[in-house]
Parts: sequence; C-alpha cells; structure tokens
Amino acid sequence: MKDEQTQGAVTHRRTDTRLTYGDLLSEVRAQRERDLEAGHPGRKTNVNAVLNTTRSLTAFLEVVGLKEADPVGSELLDPDLFEKSVDRLEGAPDTVRRRRSELTKHVRPTAVSLARARDGEFKNETFGERLDRLRVKSGLSKYALSKAITSAGKNIDNKLIENWISDKKIPDPKMNERLEKIASVLGVDFSYLIEPLPLYRSKTLSKKIDLPKSIRRRVSQHLPKDFETRSNLEKEEILQWVSDNILSTPKEILDDGDVKPGITGTDLAFYVFSRDVDTRSPTSSDEFILELNEVQNFKTVKLLPYGKLRNTAWNPVSAERADYHLRAFVGSIHSMGMPGERATICLCLFPKIIDMFIDWKVARRKGYTLNINDPLLIFESLLHPKTGFISQSPHLRNRVRPIPGFISYDEASRVISDEEGAWEEACQRARAHIIARIKEVKRVAEKGRDPFEALLPALNFENPVQVYSRIIDEVRRRTPGCRYAKSRAEAMRSLMMIRIGLLTGLRSKNLRELLFTQGKQQRSWKELKRLKRGELSLHGDTFNIRIPREAFKNSTSRAVEDENTIVIPDHDQMYHEMEEYLSQRAVLLAGHDDPGTFFIKTASPRSSSAEYTRAGYYEAFRSTITTYGIFNPYTGQGAIEGLRPHGPHSVRHILATTMVKLTGGFSEAAALLMDTEEMVRDNYARFLPGERHARAQGILLHSLGGK
Repeated sequence: MKDEQTQGAVTHRRTDTRLTYGDLLSEVRAQRERDLEAGHPGRKTNVNAVLNTTRSLTAFLEVVGLKEADPVGSELLDPDLFEKSVDRLEGAPDTVRRRRSELTKHVRPTAVSLARARDGEFKNETFGERLDRLRVKSGLSKYALSKAITSAGKNIDNKLIENWISDKKIPDPKMNERLEKIASVLGVDFSYLIEPLPLYRSKTLSKKIDLPKSIRRRVSQHLPKDFETRSNLEKEEILQWVSDNILSTPKEILDDGDVKPGITGTDLAFYVFSRDVDTRSPTSSDEFILELNEVQNFKTVKLLPYGKLRNTAWNPVSAERADYHLRAFVGSIHSMGMPGERATICLCLFPKIIDMFIDWKVARRKGYTLNINDPLLIFESLLHPKTGFISQSPHLRNRVRPIPGFISYDEASRVISDEEGAWEEACQRARAHIIARIKEVKRVAEKGRDPFEALLPALNFENPVQVYSRIIDEVRRRTPGCRYAKSRAEAMRSLMMIRIGLLTGLRSKNLRELLFTQGKQQRSWKELKRLKRGELSLHGDTFNIRIPREAFKNSTSRAVEDENTIVIPDHDQMYHEMEEYLSQRAVLLAGHDDPGTFFIKTASPRSSSAEYTRAGYYEAFRSTITTYGIFNPYTGQGAIEGLRPHGPHSVRHILATTMVKLTGGFSEAAALLMDTEEMVRDNYARFLPGERHARAQGILLHSLGGK
C-alpha cells in the first residue's frame, strides 16, 4: 500500500519536456560511450559500464511504471521526486547502490541538459506548471527555491510556493516584486514567468482603501493593479468613476454626510427584514414571521376556511413580491428606531406610520416615485372591509402596543379597544388614509429611473444586439483555463446568461426557474404546467426550451400559446459552449444536491441550496455586466464604453429595440418577446418618434430615387 501511495505521489504531476525516455536512453548510451572512450580508449570494460548505466535507467522506468515512449517528467528532473523514485529500487544492496550512483551521476544530469535544450513555448501551461518546470530545470527543490528568495531579502513562505505549483492559488499583483526575484533566480524574464496568469478578476484582491468592509471587495476588483502607487488625486478620481459607473449609487462611496438620521443614501443598507437568521439584514421576530405566514396562507390557499372572504388569490410570484414589500415596509420603520420585537403588519393601521414611511422613501430616493405605493396597495387590499385579511383578523389587535416616538398610548388604545366595531373602524380609517396617499403620490410622482438609460450606448446604434454581443466576446477573451475550474465555470455561466437571454428573450423569472434535463426522459407538458416552469432539454441533436403558458407572467395574454417550444440554434459555437457549461456544473455545485435548474449559483458550505433566488440571479447577472460589460478606462477591460449596471430584464429592451429598428414595426418584436405590440411599444422598445419619422423618410427617398 505504501508503495502505491508513493508511486501516486511520484507520477501525480508531470512536467512535459517534449523529451521521451527512449530519446534519453539513446542519448545516455551515446554520451556514456563518448565519455568512457575519451577517458580510457579501447578498454574492454567500457561496454559493461555503458550497460550498467542503461540498465539503471531501465530499472528506474520499471519503478515509476513508465515506458520508453513516455515523456521525461518531474519523476526524474525534480530532485525531491527523483529521490523518492530511486528509494524504491529493488535488488541486492550492491546493485541498488550502483544503480543509484549511475542514475545520479550520469542519467539525471543528461536528462536535465536535454530538457533545457528542448524547452519550447509551452503555450498551454498554467502558472503553476510553468513555475514547476522552470524550477525543475534549475535543479532546485521547492525548499531550495524558497530559501534562495529568502536569502535575497524577499521573504516568502515555502507553503505558498507549494500552493502556486499545485495551482491551488495564484499570485496577485502585490506579489510582483517577489515574482521578479523568482524569475531572476530561475534565469527567465519576469514577463515570461507571469504570462500564463489568467486575465480575470481576482475575488480575493482587496486594496488598501478607506472604505467600509462590506463594499471594499466589490470596489477592489475594478481598480487598476497600480492603484496603491498612484497619487491621492488619481485614487479619488478612480474611486469616483467606480462609484458612478459600477456601484448602485454615487453616494455609495463618496458620501458627503448630508443624510438625515435614520435614513440611508445607499442601496447597500440592509433595512429589509429577513426571514433568514444567517444574514446581514435585520432578522424578523417569530411573531412577525407568523403574521406573514398567515397572510401568505390567506392569499394562496386553494379553499378559504368557512366564513372568510377574499377577492383574488396570489400566484407564487405575487406572493413572494408581497412578502418582500411587507418586510421592506416594516424594516424601514425599524431603521428609524422602532424596536425589532414590535414589528407587525398592524403598523399600517396608524396614519402617522404611513406618512413616516412615505417621508423616508422620499428622502432616500430624493423625490416621489411610484414604488412608494407598492406596499400601500398591498395594505389597501388587506384592509378591505369585506375581503381583507387584516379586517377579518381581529386577533391581531394583541400585536398592537404603544411605541415611543411612533405610536402613542391614545392611538394604540383606539385600535385595541374591546368596544364593538372598534377594530373594523380602525381598519376603515387606515384604509381611507392609505387610499388618499396612494392617489396623492401617483399625482406628484416622477419617473424614478429611465429603464433605457443604462443601455443607451447600445440602444443608440442601428443594431443594438450586435453591440451588446461584444460582452460575449469579452467573456470568451477573459475566461480562464481549465486549471482554474471554479472561475472558468463562473465565466461560462455568465456567458450562458447573456447568450440564452439574447436568443430567447425570456424574463428573468423564467430563466432563473428554467429546468434542465440531460440523459433522461423529458417532463410531460402536464408536469411542466403543474410546476409552472420551462424545461431545456436535448431533443435529437437540437436543444430546445419547452415552456407552458402557466409559466409566463402574462399567462392570460393572447400573445402566449398553451404550449410554447423555443429552439436554441447552434449559432456561433452555442452548443459547444453550452456543453462546456454543463460539464462545469459539478464544480459550481461543490457537493450540494442538484436543484435541477439550468442556472445554478456557486454553492458554498453555508448554502442551503444551489438554486438561485430572485435577488441572487439578478445580482449574478449584474455582476456579469459590471465585470465584462462596462468598459473600465483604468483597467482597459470591459466591452462597451458608457454602459451602466443593469439586470437580466434589460435584455428584453435590447431585443425589442433591435427588432423595431430593423423591421420598422412592433409585431416581430412582440412575437420574439411573447408579448403584445402595445406592451412592446409602451415599455420595451426605445424607438423615438423622430427615429420613426427618419426611417419613414428614408424609405420614401429610396422609393423616389428608384423611379
């Protein structure tokens, strides 16, 4: 058993020198004959001496389990592995001693000399393979290499060199000075040594910048390698660019301090109450979670208990969205100072709390926007006198308590009073106030954001898809080699997010929930309808997506068929890259159960599931855009100058605008997005009246010219 383990250790890693053992045997024989003839011309024992040398090499090959056709590798060239190999030589003590001597004095020096002479470009090497090959050629052990650098005044851990050689880690730019010394010791150019290092963002890179720890890593990956050596003025300029073009809001880094107490100016403030304990957001109390579950059950259960009424039921998407808005509403009040244990949906019964929430949103967004009304509309339905959950749940009065600064004793007493009709009156009063506020907000609300603004550098061209596809080329260019399996898998996932989004035009939800079947029976339409999901599968030699009407957001629209099949064309290496991603899924799963979805997140030991959440898929796509899509003038990386961060839904804007510009109408764009022409015209396509007029004028001029 020990011998097997040793053999595995010896032959586990090979350094290809493009020199076979057959070549080496011939060269050793010829070299030994020349040396013996030069020292002792015509001696009869010269033949026996040559045979001793060649037999020693043959015995060595038997020990390491190699043949003459195999390339000479680390088992002979590496001093450490060579010693392990010769220790396994068998036979009489004198024979073993003689063979060890022949191998050490004659065979290995000849092999090292030939390896150096035959050294090529080795273009497909990883950094670890190149470092190991150069170290072996220099005749240095790993410890000797570490010691040589340390003696030169550049201290480096021997374990770090081991990790580099095994490709467990790669050096970051902070190690460049030490790498230069390593190149000097090995006798090669610094640029040649670091050439195999992959061109992709280093997630472990963290520059010395005075920023909160929560965003330091996000910022670091967008900074140039020489950031720390630049002047303070240049650093400030770079940080300002990253803030304006990469992060959510400019206030995220360079906050001028003009923020009201209890109000944050950043999108990175985790104010939304969480159902999860293991999160940076404030965790909901058990009582509040119970209330949310009651609301979910009331609005999603197929049959209500006798005596209860509701107007409509929520589908899973609506239920998830409403749950988020309720947690966000209560979380915003908590961020103003309300104790977390007092969290309850009954806060909506107090007009003062409603107005505090509106003021908080206005201060945070710097104006009135329609998203202020999102939780208010939910509360309005829950307070309906006949069909509302809250109005039909007087037991919730037990959750109402006075809260200093938020709910006075008198206000709480009016709601929790035992008098007949007190609860119904409180619900009606609150609902009337909320309806009034919804109308007022709608009247004064400004457009919070232009959905086309982030995409203008692509949309302004005649063919936006062609411009947007530059991101695909950028991902391909920066995808690391197979040795960096995890990073390569993440890059291939980013590539698939962009490519499948552009080919199908599906919404984020449909892509996130897209099932995948490989090597087994496809799901039936009946099962897909029950799951309300689409499925990607290989049908013959063609990949296609089968997606039922029930899976679409606009499932009641006439633009959606009962059973929809989208064929994925094998265009521009699509199938090859898709299969490459599928082969890397196991790396992303990292031992977790496969959720069965095509897109999976990078699972960690803390992950409960490898399936994407709505926010998780959005962030993964957004990260793809900030990493590969946005051109960074300070690093020279990125595909499109002026592009801004955006989510997967924006791909539909790219497709709709392209189709409208190319065809001049909205019908083809509507067919591609599986939506109505009215929806495309009002929400998706950026085809301004002036552009339409110019196109019509061009057609007219072309017609006149033809005559």
